[in-house]
Amino acid sequence: MTRSTDPAGHGAGRIGSFTVLYDEGCPICRAAHRWLAGRAQLVPLIFVPAGSDEARTRFPGLDHAATLRDLTVVADTGDVYVHDGAWLACLWALADDR
Repeated sequence: MTRSTDPAGHGAGRIGSFTVLYDEGCPICRAAHRWLAGRAQLVPLIFVPAGSDEARTRFPGLDHAATLRDLTVVADTGDVYVHDGAWLACLWALADDR
C-alpha cells in the first residue's frame, strides 16, 4: 500500500516553501510580517523586503515596482500569488489557519 504525501490533494506534497515579498516601509506590512513569522507554519514562510536587491536577484522576472504595491508570494515551485491570492497562500501555510 502506498501512502500519499498529499492525501487531501491541496499541494502540501509539492510546495516546500513560500517567499513573501513585503513592503518593509509599510507599518501594516511589518505588523503582518511579525504576525505571520510568529505563527506555527506547515509550509515555511521566507520573508524578503519587496524591491530589495535580494528580491531583484532571486526573482529577476518579477515587476518589482508592483511587489511594493501588492503583497506578492512566490512558491518554491515558481508559482506567483498576488494580492488576495498572496494572503490566502500565507494563511494556507499556517498550521492553525489551513
